[in-house]
Amino acid sequence: MRTKKRSMPITDVVSRWMREEGWDDEIKIDLSAKTSTVSTHLEIEGYTCSTYIEVDERDRFVAMFIYARFRFPAKRHVDACVLANEVNARIGHGRVVIQSDKSAQFRIAEALQESDPSTKLLRSLIGGGVASFAPWISAFEGLALTKLTPKQLVKRVEGKSGKKT
Repeated sequence: MRTKKRSMPITDVVSRWMREEGWDDEIKIDLSAKTSTVSTHLEIEGYTCSTYIEVDERDRFVAMFIYARFRFPAKRHVDACVLANEVNARIGHGRVVIQSDKSAQFRIAEALQESDPSTKLLRSLIGGGVASFAPWISAFEGLALTKLTPKQLVKRVEGKSGKKT
């Protein structure tokens, strides 16, 4: 009798990519839901960030979530949302959301309905996500730890990059 092999091609690509990158984190697989998740930490601009890569095989979707380690005081919630909007208006890939626990979440995703997953695609998605969020981590930290306004923090980041938007 022939046994049916689990069919999770996107998760298999994530596994190959992780080996290529030297990651040894575990992939948690839910065969009944046809999903998988990798939980790890990335060092981005000197900050250690909790990072998750999630795959939905049914909908052919892969996403990366990055969480900065600092939380905003409740009184800075509106400023955090304003800063997230300013950042979202300036980055080309992904988006920032202020979570209910007062943390900043960066998310980037790719729908794969019309394409075959590859380690090159995954490297581009994750590398592009990190590159998009990296310049802005210090602005979110500044909002959490100082009294600077979102406008001042945006100017600070744009001044470092030389980019004006």
